[in-house]
Amino acid sequence: MDNADPQNPVSSQPAQPAAKEPKESQPGGVAESVSAEADQAKASVPELSQTPAGYAKQSSLVKEGLAAEETLELDRELSVKFANLGDLQLTSGKMREAKEYYRKALAVSEDLCQRIPDNTVFTSDLAVILEKMGDILRKQSDNEQAGTYYERSLTLCEGLYRKSPGKPEFVKYLAISHYKMAAFYEAIKEGDSAARHRELCYKALTMMKSRGMYVDAQLERLWQFLDKNKGKM
Repeated sequence: MDNADPQNPVSSQPAQPAAKEPKESQPGGVAESVSAEADQAKASVPELSQTPAGYAKQSSLVKEGLAAEETLELDRELSVKFANLGDLQLTSGKMREAKEYYRKALAVSEDLCQRIPDNTVFTSDLAVILEKMGDILRKQSDNEQAGTYYERSLTLCEGLYRKSPGKPEFVKYLAISHYKMAAFYEAIKEGDSAARHRELCYKALTMMKSRGMYVDAQLERLWQFLDKNKGKM
């Protein structure tokens, strides 16, 4: 296939990590994870007697659950803010400052994923931030490190897709992650690997279109470019 589109139809994943969903509808979200922890803690305590001590213990369990939930939400908000500040610095041409904010966002996001590894919102955030780090490093011609971050992001995107293959957001992340890997391999002159990831990107985008999933203008341009050149992949 020809070199990547010079107009770079996809410059990045979404401008900020996945938007926070309402607690009651968020699959695998903060509230659900904390609720599971609270249920587990509650199950480990004998039935509380109707005494002051029993009420005090019950109140303590409730407060612990609420505190844990609030901490997770605040930490996620901090990670998103750091990532957004990184985007702002990058837009202003301040690459060093942007990289520092992305590093801070990455540290918080990785900690959240270690604490609750099955939370798809935290995992999505981490995948996006890893990609942003890869973009920065590739612009700095540090292709070896960029490839490491892109590969980590792709692994997370593949895991999200396996969990919920019908969720448009996860198919989109997978498509963009393959596109980034294709651009990376193109930069280091590994044409076969670049072609393989372009094909996987094309398949993911085609799947979105065939299933009636929303494809924004940026992704539509990318799909058209790949479709036009699919015989050269």
